[in-house]
Amino acid sequence: MGHIAKTLFAALVLPLAAACGGGDKAALEEDVELRTGRYEGLLPAADCPGIEVVLDVMEGDSFVVEMRYVERDTFTVRGNYRLSGNVLAAIDGESGDTTYFKVAGDSLRMLDRNKSYITSPFSDMYVLRRR
Repeated sequence: MGHIAKTLFAALVLPLAAACGGGDKAALEEDVELRTGRYEGLLPAADCPGIEVVLDVMEGDSFVVEMRYVERDTFTVRGNYRLSGNVLAAIDGESGDTTYFKVAGDSLRMLDRNKSYITSPFSDMYVLRRR
């Protein structure tokens, strides 16, 4: 299942974020404090009603993300993260694929692979909120 999760993470979530990009570069601010804990949100999806995402950001630079494709399967990805300015880079421990987020208070806004805001009619859905 690790290979399936890795493939789906790379094939569905990352290209969706990249394809919808092209917006302004996310403003890099001074270093911010990343609050560890659970972040949740519902990402848009092309072939199902959405992807329920639960991202656990842990002490010591590791994370676990569970992605439940509504009316489909659930996949889990583990890895490490880096924080540069206010951009969190979540690196899949198996594939090495990276997903970027802008840290803003108690939320993480998904960015495209160029670290730009995702622009689409659903751009407001690319936010995970701390619970």
